[in-house]
Amino acid sequence: MQRTKLTIQQRAELEAVMRKRHGNAALVRRARCVVLWSDGERRVHIRTKLACNDAFVSKWTAAFEAQGLAGLVSVHPGRAPKIPHCLHNT
Repeated sequence: MQRTKLTIQQRAELEAVMRKRHGNAALVRRARCVVLWSDGERRVHIRTKLACNDAFVSKWTAAFEAQGLAGLVSVHPGRAPKIPHCLHNT
């Protein structure tokens, strides 16, 4: 996979995600993966730093290239939340 260079805005968004004190730890890890990849880090170093595998690096760098920051948000399939009947008309 060819590495893409992050724009100044993309890097700022990813660094903001990584700096959040109360955020999604998985999202922070994915953002860090993308930044390391863009900086030219080798896969072996990314795997060591993030305790992940090649599939993780490939999946999230490709998702970022395709959709930007939104691609790093994990969507879990499942049933839509139900609104209790008592709250329907409020």
